[in-house]
Amino acid sequence: MAEEPVVCVSTGLDFVTLQVCHSSPGPPTAVELLNGSGWFNYPGKWIAAEHVECIKVRDGNAPLYHISILQIEPAVEYTVRLSWFGNPDPLLCTCRTAGRPPILHPPYVLQRWPTALLVEWSAPSPSGAPTLECQLEFCKDVLFAQWAEVEEVARLPRRDGPVDAAQRGGGDEELWRSMVRGLQPATDYLFRIRARNRAGWSHAFSSSGRGRSSDAPAPPLRLAVVGRRLGGVSVAFDVEDAEGAPVTSVQAETFSVMQWHASKSVGTAAGLPAHYLQHLPDLNDFAPAGVRHHTLELDNLACGVNTSIRLWAFSTVGRSLVPSEFLVCRPSDRPAPVLEMQVVGRWATSVEVEWRAVDPDGSPVEECSCQRGGYQLFVVWHDLPREAIRRAPGRPSHWRAKLEGLEPESCYVVRARAKNEVGWSDELASPLEAWTAAPPTSPVNFRCVKGDLNEVKLSFEVAVDPAQARGMAAVSEVSVEQAGLLVWNKLPAEQVKFEGGLTTWHATPGNMGLYRGQITILDLSPATEYSFRLWVANEIGWCRGLAPVVRCRTAMPPDAPTLLSALPTGPNAVELLWSVADPELPVSRCYVEIRESSVFSNWRLVQGSEMQGRRDGLCRSSIPTNGSDVDCADEGAAVAAEWEQLVDGLASGTKYMFRVRARNDVDMSKWSSEVCQSTPSSAVPTSCHLAKDPLCDATFFVTVSARDPPGAPVLVCKVTDKSSTRTILASHVARGMWQAVLPEGPLAAGLNVRLANAVGWGDAIAVPAPSGVVWKASRLAAIEASATPTIGKFVSVLVLSTADKCRRMEQRLERLLSQAKRSLRDRDVILLEGRATCAAKLSATLAELVPEILGAVDGDRFGSWPARCAACIDTWELATQQEEGLSIGAADAFGVLLEGAVWTERLCTESLEPAWSSICSHVHDAPRVFKLWAQERETWSARFQEQFLAVWLTSCVTALRLLAAASEKGPLGEAQMQLPASLNALRTLRQRAELQLRKLRRVAEMLKQVTEGGTSHGFEQVSVADKLSSSAFTLLLSAVLPVPGSLEVGAFSIGALWLEGDSAGRHAIVEHPRVAGAVAPMQRFRQRPTSEGARLLSEWADDRCGHSMLVHNATARVVTVRLMEGNEGLVKKAYVKIQQAHPYARWVASTVEKYVVDSYRRGNGDVPESACLPFVVVAPAGIARLPIFFVEGEEEEQTLNAEFAYGMGDQAERAVGRISARRGCAVSFVCFDNEVRVDNREASSFSLQAAASSMTAAAGEADAGADAAAGSSSGDGEGTCIGGEAASASAAAAAPAPAEEGDSVGGVASAALSVSADEDEVVQAAGTEVGGIEVEVKNNDFAQIKVSFYHPSTHIRLFEKPALSASVAPGETQRLTVPARRPASHVGTPTGPGTRTAAAAAASAAPAAPPAAVSILVVEHTHAFDEHTLLEVEVVGASGKKCWCNVIGGQTLSYEGCL
Repeated sequence: MAEEPVVCVSTGLDFVTLQVCHSSPGPPTAVELLNGSGWFNYPGKWIAAEHVECIKVRDGNAPLYHISILQIEPAVEYTVRLSWFGNPDPLLCTCRTAGRPPILHPPYVLQRWPTALLVEWSAPSPSGAPTLECQLEFCKDVLFAQWAEVEEVARLPRRDGPVDAAQRGGGDEELWRSMVRGLQPATDYLFRIRARNRAGWSHAFSSSGRGRSSDAPAPPLRLAVVGRRLGGVSVAFDVEDAEGAPVTSVQAETFSVMQWHASKSVGTAAGLPAHYLQHLPDLNDFAPAGVRHHTLELDNLACGVNTSIRLWAFSTVGRSLVPSEFLVCRPSDRPAPVLEMQVVGRWATSVEVEWRAVDPDGSPVEECSCQRGGYQLFVVWHDLPREAIRRAPGRPSHWRAKLEGLEPESCYVVRARAKNEVGWSDELASPLEAWTAAPPTSPVNFRCVKGDLNEVKLSFEVAVDPAQARGMAAVSEVSVEQAGLLVWNKLPAEQVKFEGGLTTWHATPGNMGLYRGQITILDLSPATEYSFRLWVANEIGWCRGLAPVVRCRTAMPPDAPTLLSALPTGPNAVELLWSVADPELPVSRCYVEIRESSVFSNWRLVQGSEMQGRRDGLCRSSIPTNGSDVDCADEGAAVAAEWEQLVDGLASGTKYMFRVRARNDVDMSKWSSEVCQSTPSSAVPTSCHLAKDPLCDATFFVTVSARDPPGAPVLVCKVTDKSSTRTILASHVARGMWQAVLPEGPLAAGLNVRLANAVGWGDAIAVPAPSGVVWKASRLAAIEASATPTIGKFVSVLVLSTADKCRRMEQRLERLLSQAKRSLRDRDVILLEGRATCAAKLSATLAELVPEILGAVDGDRFGSWPARCAACIDTWELATQQEEGLSIGAADAFGVLLEGAVWTERLCTESLEPAWSSICSHVHDAPRVFKLWAQERETWSARFQEQFLAVWLTSCVTALRLLAAASEKGPLGEAQMQLPASLNALRTLRQRAELQLRKLRRVAEMLKQVTEGGTSHGFEQVSVADKLSSSAFTLLLSAVLPVPGSLEVGAFSIGALWLEGDSAGRHAIVEHPRVAGAVAPMQRFRQRPTSEGARLLSEWADDRCGHSMLVHNATARVVTVRLMEGNEGLVKKAYVKIQQAHPYARWVASTVEKYVVDSYRRGNGDVPESACLPFVVVAPAGIARLPIFFVEGEEEEQTLNAEFAYGMGDQAERAVGRISARRGCAVSFVCFDNEVRVDNREASSFSLQAAASSMTAAAGEADAGADAAAGSSSGDGEGTCIGGEAASASAAAAAPAPAEEGDSVGGVASAALSVSADEDEVVQAAGTEVGGIEVEVKNNDFAQIKVSFYHPSTHIRLFEKPALSASVAPGETQRLTVPARRPASHVGTPTGPGTRTAAAAAASAAPAAPPAAVSILVVEHTHAFDEHTLLEVEVVGASGKKCWCNVIGGQTLSYEGCL
């Protein structure tokens, strides 16, 4: 924000200060004043300022100056003009000097006293015109009052904080204070002030401020009597102090004779001294207003009379204007009549009475007097001696008096009064009747408490006076009489045992107490009824009333029990519940008998008494008697106790009859009525309903209704198609209702529905299918059917339904065990502890089946299940032979069986499904392969689910039977034999699932190998049209070929063609990028190269492959790779079709080709290399080099393909497919569904880095020869390529050995093309032994496999025996030596790789012109390895499926199983 050019920053009485900010380089050169109001100056005339001070505050482009103009007139307004030399625009500013002080604000009273007031006010004091003094005047607030000046005026220090500029007038405010003395109390005053500075006084006084001196006190408040005494009272009250004049005293007045009289009692208020205002007030003497509490003592009042009083308050100002409200008070009175007079003790000749005397306020009772008289019409009263009257101990307000020398059993009257300092009480208490001690009253509630075997226990009650009970016993002697035939006979004292009693008292004093006594009468006869009567006595004598009579009996046998219920708790147990009343002797045991509900069955006693007990939890030795409130003679008084027993070990589906009888120490009871109950049987559907899905017309539901048998609810429901025998599990949708979704396909034969519970499978009910109806599964995922059983849901339902049952069983066993221990039944304790151990084991087993406790599929519990399964099978036979360990063994087997099913299901859902999803993620990369795998997976999944469902349907029933055996001692039946089979089946299924999981992961890894890190190519699928044309050619050739058996061989070829499927879709070609290096191709497929293969890969990685392509065989069979022309003509295509149509045609074509080769050799001496296309034979895990050359002059038009086929050379099978052949590329031939994997052993291979370093020198020389050969190959060709070998010995001598031609065929394990004789020996030593071929076999399957080795043969192998057969266990690795078969000579084939005739070598050195046209490709075969070490292997897995592969000595064969 821009600064003002000139502004007035401060003023004073004779100066002003301006702040100037101007762009001129220096201060103003002229300062002028304009004052039109001056006395000697003319208006409008500028006068130069004489006294000017200039101070430079800031430098810079706009300097800041403070210019002060001094010695000017006060209270004058000036206009200042500032000019600079050379600047025509001066600056103007108007300002005014300070004048006299302004009119002040009115003063205010700060504190007050009766004769003085402290007045305070504020006055502005600017720095340029400070206030010098103030004047204060005051007067009374009355009409025509005169103002008086106050002399004592003082200035206070300045305030700490700033004051608003508008209030201080440009400066700070100051506080002034004055003490105004000599005032009159309770008077209003007015105050005014004015101030003076150097300019003079203020123009006028301020407006008046008001103040009042201290007022008279207020009257006392809240008067109350707080104490009374003889002739006086204590009065409490509050006084309210006025500001500056506190209350110093009070004056009391009493009302009498119609007027108020001053009392001599004066209360002095605590606080300020009496001489409070005898000196001038100071600030420290100020007394604030407030309320105080005081007490006043008033004496000389009339006793027994009400007196009215009032109070006045006094201060230094004077008396309060009005008195307080009057208060009625009364001094202490005489005692009131005594209260609560009663007899507290009675003896034969004396009585003690007690009364309460209330102490009046301020004058307690000092003594009492008592009088007695006879119970007569005119009573003569006699005073008791003073020493016979005393205070009651511990009760000061109660007094007692003892009257002695009285007559027994007599009545007297007694009265008393009290005395204090005032006098005796006005009235005597009402007379009290007091009796001396009397004989006891007749007994009441005489009854029989308990009847024992030879004695009875009787109880009685006698009313007792509490006063008499202090002096003597309520009953000291008893007499019992027994009813005889005509008279009552007194029982002898030794037959009656008086056990004493206990007296109880009511809460209200003075009421009668109740004495309860017991008598035992001994030496009675059992089960006999008696009548007794009773007499009681005390020290005074025998009771005089009629003696009570009671009928009782000794202990009786219990009544027949009442069977309440018989409820099945499981398939083999029934819970019995009955009630039996405990007679005099409690029931000690009950006996349960059972028989089948048939005419010829007999009753038998139920064993297992340890499972019997009372439901109230009391042991048999501690059962309470009928109780003190029950008469044993009353038949309905005994409370029936409920008993229970678990009868287990019963047969399911059987009707039983039960009866019970009880026993005590007397005898047995009668048998109860019989109760009939059936154990649960297998469940049968009540109804089955077939209906369409309302959302999809093609979907049908089967709704099954079933009633759960008591104790054995339905847990599994299956629906079976009669035509296909396929089983579907139904889902439990509601109680008693199951529902299944029908699968796709016709159901002409109808359905069978069966239910399973703990008993087993029930009978099937047939559901006919609607005629002509074919339904399919819905496309909606929400209602699709699944054949895989939901084991987890079944286990959850089973755990929920069984957990409560186990909890009740544990509570029952705990209750029974506690009873057995208290009853000291050692045998039952041992049996119950065994059952409790089994129940705890079963509960723990059920708890462990919860998924959260089981853990993950790859956890420790999952891995330990096979070992626990094997241990369970081993110990099961021993457990079934021991009855004691059967329950625990069944509980263990139950848990292992269900856990195995849960693990198998979770393995499918949590591992197999994600593995398959991983495969599905590569669908876009290999759709044909995925389709094939999807078909195989569906086939495997359907077969696995079918087997799993079959095993589960058996295992679930077995598990339920084991549960019944563990909890109810039920018979095992078929479950005893089915358990090992079910466990073995589950273990086998789990192994298959784990094997399938391993294979799926291997497939996913293979897909990843094929689709990631390189380019993959698929082969063209053989279409239906191709198959039809090939079949037509086969039929035609079969008919025209004059060879025996051509029709049969043709038919076999056609069948094999149509059953072959999409063989090309199972294979792929992976092209490796060179940037990945030499290690990537083999490492990608987890294979190890040989030394020769490592060398070829190093050359390819260094781009020294020349005019060849590198071929890697990643399959398990020998592969022949041929170089074929891509742009074949019609004749060539027909020729190929004829070859593929019939096996005999291939043999004829091979013969013709050999004849053409011989013709060329006879006519030209050798076959021109430009006229033949090479091929290579690559062993499993081998690498070979395929030379690629073009006919001279046709490089642009000619296209070449590489054709892949299984087999060796002329014996190769039908071609799998072709790909475009390019020079310098490296490809791998991959099969996706190989169950056998072949690899080179570590002993016969080494790392690529080692191979590359060992061949660096030779590779450098080979590069020059390769470049020279590459320059001439396009024109003259490389010579005849025999089996992929183009270099000859003479060519090697004439030029540096070209690596891509002289060592053309790549390595196989221990049988690759040899570089030198020494290396050949090394390879042979690694792969063969003297007289045998060593092969390593690994079985990675879960079942044993059989491996058979054959030597290669050109004929059909029907009855040929294998060279070696061996069985390999799961996870086992064997090294096998197969006998070698090496013929004496090899006609038509060189004896070793890389060998050629001298004529051929010479012919290859001379260039030859290519023929004009070549219609038949002339090919001669030479193996790329030692064929005598090649073996054909047949591997037979556990499923019986056979798979063939090839292996060479020194290689490793790994079996993964069938997909």
